[in-house]
Amino acid sequence: MAVQMIMSINHLKHTTHTLRNVAVSFCNKAAYVSSHANETTVKKEQKTSALYVSGNKAATTFSVLSPYLDFTKCFQDIGRLEANVKLRGLDTDVRKLSRMWTELKEKELVKEKLEKERNSVAKLMKECAKIKDKNVKEMQEFKRQGKEIREQLKSTTQEIWDLEEKAVIGALQLPNVLHKSTHEYDKELFKLFEKPKYEFQAKSHIHLGSINQELEFVNVSPTAYYLKGRLAVLELACNDYFLKNFKDHGYLIHSNPDFAKAVIVEGCGVNIDERVFALGSHESDTDSNLQYLVGGGSLQAFAAYFTKQVVSNPECLPQKLITVGRHYTPPRVLDNPGLLHAGQSTVVDAFLLYHSQAIDEELLLNEVLMALVHSYSRLNLHFRLTQYSAERLEPQESAAIGLEMFSPCTEEYHEVSRVSLYGDFISRRLWSLYKTGGSSANFLSMIHVKVCHMSRLLALIMENGQKEDGSYNIPTCITTCVGEL
Repeated sequence: MAVQMIMSINHLKHTTHTLRNVAVSFCNKAAYVSSHANETTVKKEQKTSALYVSGNKAATTFSVLSPYLDFTKCFQDIGRLEANVKLRGLDTDVRKLSRMWTELKEKELVKEKLEKERNSVAKLMKECAKIKDKNVKEMQEFKRQGKEIREQLKSTTQEIWDLEEKAVIGALQLPNVLHKSTHEYDKELFKLFEKPKYEFQAKSHIHLGSINQELEFVNVSPTAYYLKGRLAVLELACNDYFLKNFKDHGYLIHSNPDFAKAVIVEGCGVNIDERVFALGSHESDTDSNLQYLVGGGSLQAFAAYFTKQVVSNPECLPQKLITVGRHYTPPRVLDNPGLLHAGQSTVVDAFLLYHSQAIDEELLLNEVLMALVHSYSRLNLHFRLTQYSAERLEPQESAAIGLEMFSPCTEEYHEVSRVSLYGDFISRRLWSLYKTGGSSANFLSMIHVKVCHMSRLLALIMENGQKEDGSYNIPTCITTCVGEL
């Protein structure tokens, strides 16, 4: 591995600038398009959905899939749902949504009754028409009843469509059920090693990168940067280090696309307006046809592979997959964000599929945490493991645990790894199933692991290993991969 790394250094020097420049330029264009797409969205009278196509649009809009809709049980425990929304800090009128959902179900029952009446009248008319001495007045009465029922059906159908636009799309925006381990406040599970202490003023990774001529930020974007020299090789070495560690724990390498359709992004519960880069679209494109730049190291890239798929052999579960790829997210900090808040980064990403059973989830979660702690403990750098509060969760997460490292410059902790539990929240929306015997099937449960956010890790390695002269030490477990320049 070290020999291959050294042989790739010369090629890396020639290609790093070019590749990153292309990615930065593309990412910036995507951000520009995304911002204009957001303006367009605001102008729309009502939010549309790529995941669910209501009845009035079914004739003109191609539907990739229709999510599994069963919110009646969700609204039965309205108190629990309100507590969930409140803990997450979301502004959602749950009771209003519940009333609309109930009204929608009632209207559907009315429609079903009217359709039965229409079929009954049509049957009577057909029988009456066969009689030679048919009663004209009776036939006219049947026609009158049929016309009246058709008008009622038309009116009821329109009411259902109007309610679908509000109730169904609103219900799809509800967050995942909170896991029993998720609470109102963060909980520190444990920490390892001590925070670094210096007899000099700690420098930022931006300053250290400039001193060593290994990190350059360019003015084409607040988050555009180049990794050069040893730092660029260090990125490749860290990729190999984490990838090898997780392969040793039984993970299979997977290759993912960098792009995802809107239906996949929304199916994963991700906020399209804030959390992903939208690509340019043609005026003929529908919301479900839009493409988003998410990167191969993302939840959406993994989930797309298992959309509308059935694992025919349950003995293949759990599936443990891992990949190295890019990750793109619109940056929340635009004023000199550095590597800690970069909009694009290389990541090592893992994805787990398993039976919807609590015992499997607990076992897998412990295995994931053990693999993470084993990998990061060998760096000999201070970190802590934190169970996040409900307020810090993404809508699709039922629970999340973050591995955070300390920055001696900002004196704050920054997340370099994250374990996200989803249960069957995503699989119900994207129809990811496994056979349970015969013709029956059940929804898969999912765990997504951001094993390593590379730009943040590189920044924190520099800051935690810095010396007074501006140089910095690289963890011993990675130096064997870096070699000598």
